[in-house]
Amino acid sequence: MIEKADQAVTKLLHLTVEGVYVVKVEVTDASNQKSAAELTVTVHPDTNLPPVANAGPDLRVDWPVEILSVSGLASSDDGEIVKWNWQRVEEVNMPAAGREVNRSRSQPVLLLSRLVPGKYAYKLTVSDVQGK
Repeated sequence: MIEKADQAVTKLLHLTVEGVYVVKVEVTDASNQKSAAELTVTVHPDTNLPPVANAGPDLRVDWPVEILSVSGLASSDDGEIVKWNWQRVEEVNMPAAGREVNRSRSQPVLLLSRLVPGKYAYKLTVSDVQGK
């Protein structure tokens, strides 16, 4: 799809199928003189793979624990991970206690304090530069 085809600057949108596309550009000046040119656009397949979140193995700790550190540093991507999101998974019989430390929910390492005995579950989601 061509957006604003009658403007000096236009966009080619939704080129999602691999291939070679030829676009003809035609301009007309105030004296009705015309000129045309062709532009070749080659669309390559997306080679960026989505990142893989890895929150590590399940942890078992002895209480009391002042601060618990849960690492997502084993997560991987073919480029660069730029966004981390730890989300608490609510389950039946899970204690309401526990608090995130220093906004670590958006960091590679989640820090938790004020834990009481019980089971806690967190899900790690990671995103790369391209938003995958």
